[in-house]
Amino acid sequence: MPDERFGKKMKELRKEKKISLRQLAKMLKLTPAYISRIENGHENPPKAEHISRIAQILEVDDSVLFELMPKGLRHQRIPEDIIEGYQKDEVTNRKVPEFFRTVRKANLSEKDWDNLIKDIKKKRKEK
Repeated sequence: MPDERFGKKMKELRKEKKISLRQLAKMLKLTPAYISRIENGHENPPKAEHISRIAQILEVDDSVLFELMPKGLRHQRIPEDIIEGYQKDEVTNRKVPEFFRTVRKANLSEKDWDNLIKDIKKKRKEK
């Protein structure tokens, strides 16, 4: 049975924005029945591009929804902009896997992640 957390959060955010289930389904070009099954925990979360679009419609960062993905499905739900960036050039293709393996082994805390992201953004501004 699918994990219910994703659907519960999606429903909560949708109701906060006063968007009906039918309206959301229409915006996503999906059926209301499918959205209902997701929200009620009877269906796994949709594809990454739909999750990104849902986040955009509900005005939240897509990481809010992606981090609620069941662990077994997270690897299948990488947002398109990440995939496109990864395939950008040869150096990126070589270094991204090394980076992810290194970070995974480091067992970073949330504060460590925040500092790492801040450092990377700072380096980007220096160029």
